[in-house]
Amino acid sequence: MPSLYLVDLEGGEAWHLATPAGAPAFSPDGRKLAFAAGSVEKVRKAFLYDLETQTVEPLEGSEGVVLLSWGPSGLVAVVELADETYRFLRWTEEGWQEFFIGGSEEGS
Repeated sequence: MPSLYLVDLEGGEAWHLATPAGAPAFSPDGRKLAFAAGSVEKVRKAFLYDLETQTVEPLEGSEGVVLLSWGPSGLVAVVELADETYRFLRWTEEGWQEFFIGGSEEGS
């Protein structure tokens, strides 16, 4: 089962962030780390770790997240839905904003 650790390369300390976890992505300024992890309900969702305050914030509404990435407009997530379609979300101060939803064509 994959785990996520944050390691201080100078001091050698390691901090366990989550198990199971994956899809880590540092913000462009290096102050935050977004990652996907299983929640208490055993549902994979996005979390945001603040390196300055050392706090973890669950990003509600990201249930089913499969990919996280930072772009010019902030954090972007791809969420897989039960019907095998995907939602593309952008995280803002107000929460997630959906900017695309789609699925795969049969045979493509």
